[in-house]
Amino acid sequence: MPDREMRTILLVDSSASILFYLGMLLKRLEYKVVTARSAEDALRMMEDSAPSLVLTELSLPQMSGVQFLKKIKDQARLQAIPVVVLT
Repeated sequence: MPDREMRTILLVDSSASILFYLGMLLKRLEYKVVTARSAEDALRMMEDSAPSLVLTELSLPQMSGVQFLKKIKDQARLQAIPVVVLT
């Protein structure tokens, strides 16, 4: 993976503790980390700047993780972003 300092990871999880601990670990590995507690928030964040990687759970409030993945893949500028699903 090229220059970690320039890589942004978007964490999407409804659990504040998961976001905190996983975010802390990734920051120690020198990644830039942004977080969202819902798919809707994550999509709004992705409108402004696309992350290098998305880590998400499937059990999200309001919009499910599966619906979130479909919305990402339906947008040409976002569909190449790798997504890892945490279960």
